Amino acid sequence: DRDVTGVQTCALPICESILAPYGGEIDHYWRARQSKPDLPPLPRLVMIFDEFARVLDTAPGFLKELVNVAGKGRSLGMHLVLATQSLQGKLSPELKNNISLRISLRQNEPADSTEVLGAPDAATIPGTLRGRGMILCTTDESRTPRLFQSGYLGDPPPGGGAGHTAVRALTWTDLGRSEERRVGKECRSR
Repeated sequence: DRDVTGVQTCALPICESILAPYGGEIDHYWRARQSKPDLPPLPRLVMIFDEFARVLDTAPGFLKELVNVAGKGRSLGMHLVLATQSLQGKLSPELKNNISLRISLRQNEPADSTEVLGAPDAATIPGTLRGRGMILCTTDESRTPRLFQSGYLGDPPPGGGAGHTAVRALTWTDLGRSEERRVGKECRSR
C-alpha cells in the first residue's frame, strides 16, 4: 500500500507537471523528443502486483489507490500488471473500466473466467493444453476473447493435444496485434 501511495504523492504529480505542455500524454512527449533531442527521456513505469486478491484481503484501501493510479497513470506512462489465481469478486467496476488488456490462462471455474474476460471461455480450455490462455482487448470493437499460446516451462512437458506452433518475426509496434489488425485497424491498448 505504501508503494502505491508513494506513486500517487510523488510520481504522478511529477509526471503531470512534465507532461502538461504535451497534453498530459507521454506519447505526445515522445513524439516531441524526435524534433527536440534535448528533452530528457521519460521512462514508463510498470508496477506488478502478484497475488492481487490476497493484497486486497490484507489492505482493503489498496483498491482505491490502484483505481486512482490506473485512471491517471496510463496517459502518464504508468501501467499496472495485476496477477492472481482467483479474483473471487474483488475486481471493482472502477478498476475494470481502467483495464484495457485482460489475460487469463486456463481457469477451473467459469465464474473466474467471466470475472476477467466477461465470458466463461477460459474454463473450457483443456488442462492438457498447458500455457493456453485467452486475451481480451477491451478497446477492440468486438470485445471478444481470443485464444493464445504462451510458452510453457513447467514439468511435465505438455503431452499430445498441443498443435504445431508457428513462429513469426514482428516489429515492436505489431506485437500483440492479430494479422488482420496489423493490416487494418489498430487496437489501442496501453
